[in-house]
Amino acid sequence: MKYIYNNLKHGIHNLFRYFTVIWKDRGWDHSYIYILLRKKLYIMSNSIERCNRYGGVERDVKKMRFCIKCLDRLIEDDYFDPKDELEKKYGEFLFKQEKNDTGEYYIVSRVNLKTEQEQKAYEKEFLKFLRIGEHNKGRDIRLLFDIMKNNIEKWWD
Repeated sequence: MKYIYNNLKHGIHNLFRYFTVIWKDRGWDHSYIYILLRKKLYIMSNSIERCNRYGGVERDVKKMRFCIKCLDRLIEDDYFDPKDELEKKYGEFLFKQEKNDTGEYYIVSRVNLKTEQEQKAYEKEFLKFLRIGEHNKGRDIRLLFDIMKNNIEKWWD
């Protein structure tokens, strides 16, 4: 009987803890998996830290919190130009609608780009930021899942 009571109590508690995450969950994007995983790691790290039943708790909590930081960056997905350097240098985006024989199309540019030489310099810098962003995002994914792969079965209280 006590087993049923504890399961019911923990189940209801979990409903409240995960309610906002589950309510906002959608099936079309990887970021929702990251959000759910982040919530689970956050709850587990706090639980393990409070219980402190084995040696190495601090190390495990530190690894879990590092994973949470990786997940925060992946959820935010602001790897491309996090300091808005391109906007500072080239201005805000400018969308021009033009027509030709085949129909309408849009040209995306920046406010401060006046010459073709400036446009080419911007495109080169844009690609550089894109490569750096993709590299950093890939690094966070590798770090997150490597740490989890090597430690997840050790994380329990």
